[in-house]
Amino acid sequence: MRQHKEQKGFTIYGRNAVHETLAHTPDRLSELFVIEGSESDKNEPLITMARAAGIQVTRVDKNKAEKLFGFHRTQGIGAYHRGFQYRQIADLDAMVPEGKNAVVLMLDHVEDVQNFGAMVRTAMAVGALAVIVAEHEQAPVTGAVFAASAGTAARMPIIQVSSIAQVIAKLKEKEFWTYAIDMEDDTKEYPAGSLWQQKFDAHTAIVVGAEGKGLSKKAKENCDFVSPIPMEDGVESLNVSVAAAVALYEWKRQQG
Repeated sequence: MRQHKEQKGFTIYGRNAVHETLAHTPDRLSELFVIEGSESDKNEPLITMARAAGIQVTRVDKNKAEKLFGFHRTQGIGAYHRGFQYRQIADLDAMVPEGKNAVVLMLDHVEDVQNFGAMVRTAMAVGALAVIVAEHEQAPVTGAVFAASAGTAARMPIIQVSSIAQVIAKLKEKEFWTYAIDMEDDTKEYPAGSLWQQKFDAHTAIVVGAEGKGLSKKAKENCDFVSPIPMEDGVESLNVSVAAAVALYEWKRQQG
């Protein structure tokens, strides 16, 4: 069996990011940092969790904290993450529930870590099975992604693949219907109608594109449907994380 891909270590910061990681993947943390002068009683449970997991707890001054975490808002707590472990597309088979519709979110080369983290958080909120990302030209999982995801990056399966377009075809073999979420454009035709006209009554893969560039031509061509989000005249597009949230919650709404 192939091992899961792992990227190099990084720091995470903020109570949510640290708590979720301690609660779900404590083995990925090697050291907890408590920032002197920023102590809070709210961080004491995290210190207790870290010690119970055998993780070293180190108190650092603000200068050291700045070197570790930059100028990010830390809430007085942070940690060193050994390195994020991506899942593989083969792992998806074991995740798909029997007798219940499932959804996955696919990111077609999203490069902004804040958008990436926000979409991981939304995917977790609607009960998505996984977030699928490309190996190249895609924002990596970092402390900023952990923070933007409110720590849910610690427990949301993130699958890394070499080609988004090829995996769209593989998902069809797994009986997923694939939907490219596009912005409405009067110069194009959408035979299947807008997002509001879709019926999400089977396993679903929602595909969103990169900031600025949008969905790649290959991703669009490989999807079963291209589904625009209706917008008022004069609005060119939505932020990709907002577009993903709109589509995921429409799927969620239809599941009752």
